[in-house]
Amino acid sequence: MGLILPDLRALPIPLLAEMVRDKVSSLVRASYTKREESKSLYEQAEELLIESLGIKNLDLSPSLFYERPYHDVATASRADAEFFNPRYQRLLKSLSASKMNLSDVAILQRKKFKPRKAGTFNYIEIGEVMGDGTANGTPVEVTEAPSRAQWVVHPGDIITSTVRHPPSFRNHPARTRRLRLLLWVRRPPS
Repeated sequence: MGLILPDLRALPIPLLAEMVRDKVSSLVRASYTKREESKSLYEQAEELLIESLGIKNLDLSPSLFYERPYHDVATASRADAEFFNPRYQRLLKSLSASKMNLSDVAILQRKKFKPRKAGTFNYIEIGEVMGDGTANGTPVEVTEAPSRAQWVVHPGDIITSTVRHPPSFRNHPARTRRLRLLLWVRRPPS
């Protein structure tokens, strides 16, 4: 069920007191201002990150289409289009030129998750991490927690995950290494 455009003309709109209307109007204008400020700050942060990573002059323009030979898919042990996107491949090549590991630039978490005997906690499946880096945990009973629930995650943390080879690639001759997937998590504050 939805709103049909001709019905919109008959939709009653309450006429609120002028003071309330002014307050609502003021809040809406302020929200637009904050939104524009947020966009500007985001662009500044992105520019600073790009400069810090040394990729300012890297061509990250999107490609309308691209293709990869099967051998590349078999070697990488994955077939997702995002991984083979030329702009991401250029970025990975540029970032890997430094020969630095994540542990060279970040403090690795050492505190393991120790669940209570009863209750629930929010568990993040790697599949719940979205393309924009956000993640939402799913409430899980402590008694039903998977064995891989081992780390406490806070907003702004970086999550790394080992991606296992699918069964069809496990004995494939092109399989040369374990594949690592790195995801940045930008969770909104709770």
